[in-house]
Amino acid sequence: MLVDVSHVIEHGMITYKGLPAPLICDFLSREQSRSHYAPGTEFHIGKIEMVANTGTYLDASTATPPERTWRKFPWSE
Repeated sequence: MLVDVSHVIEHGMITYKGLPAPLICDFLSREQSRSHYAPGTEFHIGKIEMVANTGTYLDASTATPPERTWRKFPWSE
């Protein structure tokens, strides 16, 4: 069985008190790209900056006691 525990990460959201919020912005906008490349060429490059543990993960090896590993976790709780 596959359980999707992911969630959306948004600009400025608080993931954990004391950690910096994710930064989601343009690195290079379509308008900016026009002046750097051949005529008619334009594209967008986004930038996402966040601390390493921001997001969804399941760290059963360190977040749970040995008797309650992910294989033994009661997923219906």
